[in-house]
Formats: sequence, structure tokens, C-alpha cells
Amino acid sequence: MDKNVKKKVGLSVISVLTVLFLGSNLEVSTSIEGVHTIGEYFNTFQMTDVVYLVLYYILFSKIIDIKDKRAKICCSILAIIFSFSEVVGYSVSRYCDLSCIMDSKSGLIKALLKFIGYVITFYSVLLLIFVKGFPKLKSLRNKDFKLFTSNKKSFFAVALIIFLCYVPYFLSQYPGIVSTDSIAEISTSLFSLKSMVNHHPVFHIFIISIFMNIGKAVNNYNLGIALYSIFQMAFTACTFSFTLYYMTKKNVNFYIRLLCLAFFALYPPFANFAITMWKDVPFGLSVLLYTINMIELATNKEYLNNIRNKVLLVLTSLLVILFRNNGIYVVLLSIPFMIFFTKNSRKTTTIISVLLVALYVIWKGPIFSLLNIQDGPIREALSVPVQQIARTVKYRANELTEEEKGEINKYLPVDRIGDLYYPLISDNVKDTLNNDAVKENKVQFIKIWLKLFIKYPREYVEAFLSGSYGYWYPEAKNWVIWEFDEDSYELGRQALQVDIKKDSIIGTTGWKNMIHEINYSPMTLISGIFSIGLAFFATVTMLMYVIYRKEYKLILAYVPIIFLWVTTIASPVWCEYRYIYSIFTCAPILIVSITQFIEKNENKINS
Repeated sequence: MDKNVKKKVGLSVISVLTVLFLGSNLEVSTSIEGVHTIGEYFNTFQMTDVVYLVLYYILFSKIIDIKDKRAKICCSILAIIFSFSEVVGYSVSRYCDLSCIMDSKSGLIKALLKFIGYVITFYSVLLLIFVKGFPKLKSLRNKDFKLFTSNKKSFFAVALIIFLCYVPYFLSQYPGIVSTDSIAEISTSLFSLKSMVNHHPVFHIFIISIFMNIGKAVNNYNLGIALYSIFQMAFTACTFSFTLYYMTKKNVNFYIRLLCLAFFALYPPFANFAITMWKDVPFGLSVLLYTINMIELATNKEYLNNIRNKVLLVLTSLLVILFRNNGIYVVLLSIPFMIFFTKNSRKTTTIISVLLVALYVIWKGPIFSLLNIQDGPIREALSVPVQQIARTVKYRANELTEEEKGEINKYLPVDRIGDLYYPLISDNVKDTLNNDAVKENKVQFIKIWLKLFIKYPREYVEAFLSGSYGYWYPEAKNWVIWEFDEDSYELGRQALQVDIKKDSIIGTTGWKNMIHEINYSPMTLISGIFSIGLAFFATVTMLMYVIYRKEYKLILAYVPIIFLWVTTIASPVWCEYRYIYSIFTCAPILIVSITQFIEKNENKINS
């Protein structure tokens, strides 16, 4: 048989098998007496499968002759990670457990076939992107334009454009969007500044207090919320404009910058978050500024020779720490990488790191003490372990000994947590945790947690996966933008005992229709731009491309987002867009990092 014919036959066979494997039916089997049919293993053939066959054949023919071993290894690793996420994510999203995979031999076989289909697909697509896609982005021809340049006039003009794009949202939702968390922060800012608890970030509450007390002074609390919204809109617009200004300084392709401008100005969550009173918004912007500093540290050997840049690094680090309580983990975990990758200025980065730790200790120690600020309850950091214990109690209560129940009961009401357990959100269980008991007996709490983990590992794994899959499974769907209607404002008025109300200046019908589409429409290719899991896939793909190109210093640019993601999967909610808002604000600059700062040196990656 002719070599070319054999090649075509082989591609055809792989295409058929890939479509067949991806069509594996992962639903829990309902067969009687262990008798299985083909229909239970594979979904019904559809005409669209013919289209998929053709597309796979074209895809495979594009990559069949690629010889780049390093690219193949990197893409294989990513393909395995992403395929695992897809198969496990499906089971967890469907049943909040691993029953699709682990409860029967047929289920395991189907999951394995599906996994192989995903591996082939991801590997092929990623290999094409690594070898032919990303290099084309680097080879785009740049053009000089008088507008949109790296000067102050352009910076303010771009900031104004972005700000004006957000104004219709502000007028539609005047005085701004507030949530239950916002109400709590407003309440503290107005009535409890002298006896605060560090549950919501104190620094953010201080900022809110400035605007709310202006409203209080003129007896117009709506004005206070509106002023905060305008401040946050300006902060958002200026941060995004600075990012574009930075891209221009680095000679990033004009058309890429234009796309980034469109994203910053027209992406609906950015506009809606700009008028939402959440700590997550300034935090997401601060992480973006911090990431730009990391890129400079990675790519500019002389960066820290300038005192201004040292100050900027300290300030952006402090903003990350102050705007959200888990920001300290992002900065602390970044420090070893920062020191390691800055060989030419290691002494300076070490001094800055020590300074940041010292400032944080002073902030949490003497300053908190002076202002009579109490630490938040320890339960906020224990969402994962309490959910794991609660799930174990719910499904293994009959197997627990009286001694084990007694140990659990010291910290959690063992007779209630099984009923309170909800796989996707930890609040029900977390709120019953005895904070004082945990603080006084941390070692004993860890011991009972470990003991149950050793006995019931599956319950622990399933509890963790159920509470986090929205951050790594692209098809996970949850609300993106907060809808705070007049009924919610009434609850706010009752809680605050002050007059706040929604007072839209322009019609809200268009806004409501848009939000409904974003929050509740089924997952599609277009709505994928709101998917946390897909954003995670994209970030990890770019990070692996940096590794593939042996531009190891650029890993530093991805460290903040990766560590933020790690802390987020331990959060109380399974899929909360605002918790990982930073991954979207940083997306353009991370994309630019792999197109602008990676050298064209094929010998480097083949060595």
C-alpha cells in the first residue's frame, strides 16, 4: 500500500476512534443484572459527528509531520491534566461525587475511553497552537500610529474612553451595585469603625467609609454609594489604561493592543464590576499591577536600579495584601520565585521582601491593636476541612465510633452537620464551627481530621472536588454578575437603618437582558469568555508555553495568578467569578508576555 494512502487511512482511523471515545456515555449505568448494551457505553450517533470526523481528520493532518519532541512532551502533560479535569469534572458536576467513574467496572471503562478521546483532542490542538499558533502572534507586523502611543495624553484619553464605556452601566444601576457583603462593609464604615473585625478587609472598609460619610454628612447615602462607584470606575479605567500604556512602551503590536482595549472597555463583567462595591474589584486591579511588576522583574535586569520602580513594587504588593485577606498568601508565595529569578538584583528583592513582611506584621499587630481591630473567625480558613468532615458524617455516620463522634462534636455539631452539608457551599457547616475550640485545640482538630481522612479518603476527595470544580472544569456554570434589585435594597435598608435605594437614571431592560444571558444561558463557545475553568486552562497553557520555550524567568509573571487560584479552590463557594476576577483582568498582559518577551531562538528550545 502506498505510504500516502497508509497515512490517510491511519488519520481516518484515529479520527473515528476519537469521535467514538468522546461519545462515551458517562451517565451512571442503570443496567439490570450487569447486562450492558452498546447504547450504555456510547451516545447515539448524530449527523454532527460526520462534521467532527472531518475536522479531526484536518487537525491530525496538520500535526502529523511535527517533529518537535519538547513541544510534544509539554502538550502531552497539558492534555493529561485537561482531560482529567473534563472527565472528573463531568462526574462531580453531575452527581457531586465520582460515581460515573468509580462505582462500576463499566463506568471505569467508559471514563477511560472518554479520557483517551480528550487526551488525543487536547494534545493535537495544543501542539498546533504551540508550534504554529503562538509563533504567528509574534510575527504579526507592527505599524506606527500617532494615536494610542506611550505618552500621558494617550494614557488619559484611553482611560476616558474606558470610563465612558462604563457610564451607561452606572446610569442604569445608579447609585451602583451592592451585595450582602457590601451592606456589611457599609454598616461597619458607618457605625463600627471603632470596633472592627477583620472579616472584610479593613483597608477596603476605610475607603468605603470616606464616601459613605460624605453621604452621611449631606443625609444622602445614595450619593455615598454613587461616589464610591465613580471612584472605582476611575480606578478600573486608569489601571486598564496604564496596562495599555505599558504595552505600548514595550512595543506590543498595535492590533493586539486594540483588541485589549476593546476587551477592557466592552467586556460586560469589567463594566459591571467597576460599579459593584466589592473588595474583589480593587484586588483584581491590584493583582494586574503586581503582575506587570513581576513581568518587569523577569525581563528587565535594570528594573530595580530605579528607586521609583522599587516603590512601585512595594506599593502594588501592599495593595494586593490590603485589598483581600488572602492577598498575603499571593505575595508571600511569590517572594521565593521573585528572589530566585532576579539574580542581578537578589539583594534588593530580598530587602524588599523583608520590608513587605515587616509592614504586614506591623499592620496586623500594632496598627490593628491601636485601632481595636479583631481578627476574623478562624472558620473562614477552614471551609475545605469542615466540608470533608461534614460529608463523612453525612454518608458514613453509621460507621463512626462514639469516640469519633465525640471528638467531632467538640468542634462541629455532629447531630446536625450531616443535614446541613451542601456540597457546593460551605457556609451552612462552616457557620456552626466552634472557633474557640479550634483555636484552643488546633492539634486535636487536625488529628481527628487526619484520622477520618485515612478511614474515608473518597469522602474527603469528593468533598474537595465538589467544592472547587467550578475553578478547573470549563463547563461549570454559575452566576457572574450580581443582580441587586429593589427587594434586596429593602433588606439593606432594614439592616442599615439608612435610606438607600435603586434610582436608575436610564432604563434597565437592556441591562437585565444582558445579565440574564451572561448568568443563566447554557455554556456555549461564546459564553466561554465567562468560564473560570476555561480561563484556568488558558493560563496554564501559556505558562507551559513559557516552559516549552525555556523562558523560565517569565514563570514569575504567572506566579501571582497560580497562587491566587490555589487559595481560591479552598474558598467557601464552588464557583464564584469574583473570587478569581484577577485571572480575567490579567489575561491580556499574560497573553502579551508570551508574544512580546519570548525570544525567537529555535536553538534554545531544541538544545
